Amino acid sequence: MSRRSWTSLPFSVQWRSALVKLPRFVPTQVLNFTNPEGPYPVILNLTGRDGKHKIPLYVFIPPSLTHPPDGSWEPAPIVLDFHGGGFFLGGCLEQAPFCALMARRLGAIVISVDYRMAPADPFPAALEDAEDVLRAIFDSTSDSGKQLRSGILANLYGPVKNAKEEGDERDLLDTDRVAISGFSSGANIALNLGMHIPETLLKPFEHIMGTPTSKSGWPSPIPHYPQRRPVALLIFYAPFDLRLLPSERPPAPAPNAPNVSEAPPNWWNSMNIGDLLAETYVSRELSAHPRASPGLLDPNHEVEVEMDLYPPLKAEESETLNTPDRKMTTKSTALHPFTRILLVLPAIDNLTVQGEEWASKVDKAGRGAQLSVRRVEGVRHGWTQMPDGWLKESERQSKWAVFEDAVQFSQQVWNREESGTERPSQAEVNEDRRQSAQVQMSQ
Repeated sequence: MSRRSWTSLPFSVQWRSALVKLPRFVPTQVLNFTNPEGPYPVILNLTGRDGKHKIPLYVFIPPSLTHPPDGSWEPAPIVLDFHGGGFFLGGCLEQAPFCALMARRLGAIVISVDYRMAPADPFPAALEDAEDVLRAIFDSTSDSGKQLRSGILANLYGPVKNAKEEGDERDLLDTDRVAISGFSSGANIALNLGMHIPETLLKPFEHIMGTPTSKSGWPSPIPHYPQRRPVALLIFYAPFDLRLLPSERPPAPAPNAPNVSEAPPNWWNSMNIGDLLAETYVSRELSAHPRASPGLLDPNHEVEVEMDLYPPLKAEESETLNTPDRKMTTKSTALHPFTRILLVLPAIDNLTVQGEEWASKVDKAGRGAQLSVRRVEGVRHGWTQMPDGWLKESERQSKWAVFEDAVQFSQQVWNREESGTERPSQAEVNEDRRQSAQVQMSQ
């Protein structure tokens, strides 16, 4: 979909959009109060797929790289993060407490993406930015991959920078340990990155999108490398079904929880901000698109996808994965088999019904081993992104508890041998490819 000019938008959209975007002008100095422990982000710009627009990245570099305790260093795991805001508001500064914690606790380079938003940039601009950044992470040899790494290296000093200048060829990023986090609309993006969309489900929307559908559908950028660890998806209160406008969503199901849909009128509801701006991201006729509403997909829907291979491959992978054109065709399912998902559902949230329905769908599909659900009582949608001073003590405690859950879940996924899940042997992988080219993870 093409970018919209500001003057082409109705005035009713212009003033509402300007109003909700005011918080984006908060100066970075606010992090001294919201994120006193640090680290503080450096801002890089990654060139998008069109070669023209820039994707701002807020990069949190862990102390293990900026101040290696013994002067030695190891490639850092990566957490790719997406803020919330209904695809039309929000920003990376609100992510700082979470991102900084993940950097400190995991020793990870955390990248929060300032993706394009409505009304200027409708669906699927945000998803395209997300895919471009994830591909830059996985592919160290691409132009964007080199741009990302050089930008991070420019903000390092001491032992790491000295080692790189002296010819240390190790990648700064450990692409064998990747987590993708998202909050609200950002969780929709994060989940999308772990989904394959088959061509047959894209065809009905081809005339609206204005672009032909690829025979390989719309694959996830996450590779199918059975020798490597799965990717952790940290999904906080996601909208799984955008066919429903905010005012149309069923109320929270928790006992004694207030009916969110019937809450007393407030300035947001009285000005119809949520519904009006939601339609500037995705139109009603596109709202059932499987990339807009990934919760509609059958997790086991079979799909054959042509995927990029991200070099350099490990020695044991070369026999089965190395191809001259750096492409691999494989059979898979709509829900990427090499993902493990943490789903956080607050009790007082009209998105929780969608979350519970999706969790049930995954379980009934026999994919429950890929999903862990964390239900949090007594809290509202978005409570994790509120400053601590705005929260009750119980809300603060649950906020930092689910952040710690995200840390531990990522560690468990990255250390899966220690948690009792064995990697398939190379012989098993070779046999699997010879028989059906279908990559399957042993549960």
